[in-house]
Amino acid sequence: MKKLLTVVFLTLATLALRAQDEAIFMHYINNMSILNPSHVAFDDKYEFQFNFRNQWTGFPGSPFTYAAGFEAPIGGLMGAGLRLSSENIASLNTYKAQFNYAFRHKFNSLRLAAGFAVEYSSSRLKNSALNSSFLEPDDLLIMESMDGLRELDATLGVYLRFDAGTHIGITFPDLIVAKLNDIPNQENTSNLFNLFTVFLAQDLSFAESNISLQPSFMFRRVMDGPQTLDFNLKGGFINEKLIAGLSYRYMFEDSEYMLSSASIMGLLLGTEIDNFTIFYSYDISLQDFQQYNSGSHEVSLKLTFDRSE
Repeated sequence: MKKLLTVVFLTLATLALRAQDEAIFMHYINNMSILNPSHVAFDDKYEFQFNFRNQWTGFPGSPFTYAAGFEAPIGGLMGAGLRLSSENIASLNTYKAQFNYAFRHKFNSLRLAAGFAVEYSSSRLKNSALNSSFLEPDDLLIMESMDGLRELDATLGVYLRFDAGTHIGITFPDLIVAKLNDIPNQENTSNLFNLFTVFLAQDLSFAESNISLQPSFMFRRVMDGPQTLDFNLKGGFINEKLIAGLSYRYMFEDSEYMLSSASIMGLLLGTEIDNFTIFYSYDISLQDFQQYNSGSHEVSLKLTFDRSE
């Protein structure tokens, strides 16, 4: 069994080298800049953000991802942010730096933002990977990754929020990589805008019971990865002193490398005290693989400051 699990993780690491997509934090519902660069400084506030995720806890070589970001308004109509992240999967280390920039404007009952992100990533296999008995000595992808693989990519995004509490976000990721992949493509179809993320949410407030709810939906299509469908329900109680939520994620793809479908169920808990917010979530896979791990843990911290502070 241990040999089988080693093969699985070497395969995951190899596929990750091909993929243009970053790991998705489940806490994007509390920090939309993770998904959409146009949301940077959307609320005209300064923010420090920290995210940690340990997936498949207890499984050898399980993914561990952490990120730190800062967002700031510029003038009255712009915002900028910087996000740094690191992800370790088995013998693969990936580091990323992303710069976000957005323009925003208020139109009567609508607040609109449009923005872009530029991202630099570097992936490298540890030298210890060469000691694996499953390594193919003539695998060019593995050999190239020992020296490090570097990429520059770009993302476009649009975000809308109505005074009635409706949120709509659209993102187009992997624009540079998708365009490069189209160059040798002899077909009439293009990858450029076939990759996208759509986010929909609605704020609901029940003042008499001091409760707020936000159901949301996210659909994501990325390069070299599964299509993802999320359903979330987040609730705030006692003036957001207690925050709880449920998430369900369904992933599907027709690929020789991956399962045709997989699903995840998660529980969110958190609190907001003055300008400090903390969230914790625990999620499990609904497939047989769950028996080999103890689930996934994620923690997010956020410090928010008004311009006057």
